[in-house]
Amino acid sequence: PWLNSSKVNDDIVTEAEQFVTEKAVIECHLPMVKPGSLLMAITGEGKTRGMVALCRVETTINQHLAYIELMNKAVLPEFLHIYLKAMYGRIRHASGGWGSTKAAITCSDIRNYPVALPETAEQLSIVESIKFVTRNTDLLIEKAERSVYLLLEHRSALITAAVTGQIDVRDAVSTAA
Repeated sequence: PWLNSSKVNDDIVTEAEQFVTEKAVIECHLPMVKPGSLLMAITGEGKTRGMVALCRVETTINQHLAYIELMNKAVLPEFLHIYLKAMYGRIRHASGGWGSTKAAITCSDIRNYPVALPETAEQLSIVESIKFVTRNTDLLIEKAERSVYLLLEHRSALITAAVTGQIDVRDAVSTAA
């Protein structure tokens, strides 16, 4: 598997669409990213630079991604993922390339990001709370999107019925005016 920076938009990476050969891994010195690592897009002028995804598969990456492999078992990957996502605005601003030729994030920048690190139990509690709220929010968004879809469908059907003469809207128009 081989990932480019667009994969950070997946939030959690469980598969790759692109692959490289063993020869490419060796000759190009591609890094092997372990499951549980975090991926961060380090270049880009759109929204991608600074975005973070949690990687659930062993993979290689291109030069526009950096990976964070956690060595300290007291740090939950899910917690750091949420934390870095919350820091997106700061990361983008700090990597803006003010006065330089191109905005980018370096591996040194990533190493130097301060991380608030509560005890593991509290990290887990935070992760679970955020998952709960996110799940509920996602359900509400789905319901709202479904309602909008149905309203647009109903609107289209009403317009078609009015244009084809299936319903008489003359009284409705004169009343509205």
